Amino acid sequence: MLIITGMSGAGKSIALNFLEDFGYYCIDNLPVILLDDFVDKVVKNSERKIAIAIDIRSSKNIAQTEEYIRKIKEKIDLQIIFLTAKQEVLAQRFNETRRPHPLHNWQPQHSNVLSFIEQEKIELQALNNLVDIFIDTTFFTAMDLREKLSKLLNIQNKLFIFLQSFGFKQGLPVNADFVFDTRSLPNPYWEKNIRHFSGRQKPIIDWLKTHKSVEKFISNLAQYLENTLPDFLQQSKQRAYVNICIGCTGGQHRSVYVVEELHKRLSAQFELNIEHRDAVDYVV
Repeated sequence: MLIITGMSGAGKSIALNFLEDFGYYCIDNLPVILLDDFVDKVVKNSERKIAIAIDIRSSKNIAQTEEYIRKIKEKIDLQIIFLTAKQEVLAQRFNETRRPHPLHNWQPQHSNVLSFIEQEKIELQALNNLVDIFIDTTFFTAMDLREKLSKLLNIQNKLFIFLQSFGFKQGLPVNADFVFDTRSLPNPYWEKNIRHFSGRQKPIIDWLKTHKSVEKFISNLAQYLENTLPDFLQQSKQRAYVNICIGCTGGQHRSVYVVEELHKRLSAQFELNIEHRDAVDYVV
């Protein structure tokens, strides 16, 4: 189990969101009085990795927090990550987000963010002896923090690549990263005896395979993606997925066939997922 703690504004929410994207069960601001029961009833019976954010919001009594965490460390394998940053940077972040410091809820008569930050820093010092990893995010972007956590926790960035067929008649996919148009290819729709089949079915597959222009299109597109995707994925470390969308007029024939062929040719190099947005297979 991981406990993410530290200064307000240092990046705990970013850290939790990152961990959740990679399969952690995440809880923000768990009251420390529930920590012991949570470990006994949830953590010990869970197969998932768990991360909990505990900070000044979780208990006004940090000494009590320290005591609870120390007991938990005796029960389970627990790693504690403490996020911090320079006071002026934390103050700037609160100013930019227009959010009040958590201590403001307990002292509404005061509004000096710097004094709240100083007070929080002093109170959290009680946790220092329990911390396994300190991370200073003063000069970090959100992406920097994610990369740091990825290295520290040995998390491999897994990006999902989707090949999606669609019909231009129904509009472009709203989440498209790449869009390729197959409407220049021969259209099996005009063959009345096979038009009711989809590009996944033998009559359409056999018909399209007789046209050299279709093979040339697929070969060129496969080569383009083989050359382009590695650099694109390297530059897109914040992404969880990339959508490669192949369109034809109705999304039933050419785009479906091209997606299926691309999957065959590229699956050895990339982990691919297929989605046919508008295609319907004919039931024989």
